[in-house]
Amino acid sequence: MSEKYYDASGSATHLSLILISLLENPNASRRQIMCSVFGIIWATRLGSFLFQRILRDGKDTRFDKLKKNALTFCTPWAIQALWVFLIDLPILILNTTTTTTKEDSNSI
Repeated sequence: MSEKYYDASGSATHLSLILISLLENPNASRRQIMCSVFGIIWATRLGSFLFQRILRDGKDTRFDKLKKNALTFCTPWAIQALWVFLIDLPILILNTTTTTTKEDSNSI
């Protein structure tokens, strides 16, 4: 069991959710595009930092006790899934909402 891909998978999940929610909306407004771009920049920056750190350090000591049991090792992954969902929820709601007026689609 390895924790090396924990942070990379979290960032990939952030990016995937944001991109899919944006690309599924062919009539995305500027607000939706800008929020998605900022979310992608944030996820890329955070993910690259965390992944570089784990490559440099070789391991994450927070996982040492958790790796002894498969069930406890799954706990951080489940928490990560919840964290990704809650962090991305505002962008997901924005990107899945259709704008009804010209003012909504043109405003940022």
